[in-house]
Parts: sequence; structure tokens; C-alpha cells
Amino acid sequence: MRFSKWLVLLSLIVASSMLAWACGGGGDNKSPTQTSPAGPTAAAGETPQSGGTPQAGGQFSGLSARFAQANFKATFDVKSTGGTQGDFAGTMIMYKKGDLLREDFQSESGGQTTTATYITTPDKSYVCSPATQAGESDTCYSAPVQPGEGAGQIVADLEKVLTASSLQVVSTSSRNIAGEDADCYTIRSSDLEGDAEICLSKEAVPLYTKSTAQGAESTLEATAFSRDVSDSDFQPPYPVTDTSATSTP
Repeated sequence: MRFSKWLVLLSLIVASSMLAWACGGGGDNKSPTQTSPAGPTAAAGETPQSGGTPQAGGQFSGLSARFAQANFKATFDVKSTGGTQGDFAGTMIMYKKGDLLREDFQSESGGQTTTATYITTPDKSYVCSPATQAGESDTCYSAPVQPGEGAGQIVADLEKVLTASSLQVVSTSSRNIAGEDADCYTIRSSDLEGDAEICLSKEAVPLYTKSTAQGAESTLEATAFSRDVSDSDFQPPYPVTDTSATSTP
């Protein structure tokens, strides 16, 4: 699994894949392979650390177990500039409590604003969107949870990537992001065109990523973080249409 595939999951393709499913589409939503410039400059609040291990390994083991214990609500700014499909900017709010996960996504591209909500529970997933035209209704579409969905899969996939034998840690640093201390890594792999940067909280919550590829630069950065989250946050916000009868495995 490519590191760029995981970045896409957390940022730009989240919105397009949710909307395609909600609208009954089945097309391939693709995003450029994402990589980042080598040797990032230390940002404000960042403490560079000398050395850095030549290869990843045990330091990334157990990310999934740490993330499983995390309960939080985080707001992220996501942005892509310079790509062939034009500039993109949006906000993602992620809620997690145990095995419950919710992502609220709002984006703007080409002067158009798109809003969607994605929720996964142990047995159901929901894609919700407000009405965009007269005569339409705010709707959530539900379906049984499929393999690979769910709160734990986000960091389970990331752990596989970061513990791959082909991955190298180029440099390490520490930053405070949205009030949370984070360990930051610039990494390199044969699956990447260059280097990529990622920052993880003590609970293995990804708080920052930066990447560039094919002339496009993409970033995801937490701007607010709270541990105040409740079961009610994971209730579908609109009336639900059950698609189980028409869903395919």
C-alpha cells in the first residue's frame, strides 16, 4: 500500500468518494500520487531533532492500538494547489469515539461549495448530504459496513505503510499542532516520488501531512482539537434511506 493512498483517504478523496456513493455513482475517483519536498523547514513551534533513523520499524509499531484508545473531535484544513484539476480548499471535522467515526467535509472548488457527512458504526455506514436544488431533501444513505471501513482502518493502513521495510525516516522533529504535542517525520520510500511529511499526536492521531507531486501541493493540518465527543455526534443528521437491498458486496 502506498503512503499516498493513505493521505488521499484522509484528505481530498474523502469528499469525492463520499459524494459518488451518495449519488449512486461507481466511477473511479483518483488523486495524484502525493509526495513532499525533501528537508522541510522547521515551522513555528517546531523543534528539530538531530539524526533520525535511517529506516522505519519498531518506532511505528502499535499505532493502531494507540489510536483505538483515542476519543476526539478535530478540525482540519485541507488544501491542494497547482494540480491539473485546479485549486481545492476545504475543511474536514473528524469525530472518533471507540469504533465510531464521523467526518464532516466542506469543500470549495471552481466557485462551488460541496458539503457531506460520512459516519461509520460497527454495523452501518452513512453518507449524508444536504439538498442542493429545489425539490430535493436532505438525505443520509445507509449500507452495511464493508471490509476496510471503520474507525480503526485509518491508522491500521497507516501502520502498515510506516512499518514497511522500504520506508526510511529522513528526519524527525516535534511540533505543537492545535494545542497537541506531535512527533513529526519526513519519510522516504520506493513507493514515493520524493519525501513526505507527517505529524502524529501521542494518541497516533494524524495532525498534519504535506505532500507535492506533478506540480500540485497538498496539505492537511489540524486547527482545533478537543476530547469532548459524545454518542449523539454519531447520529445521522438527516432522514435515512437504507440502500442495503441494492448494495453489492
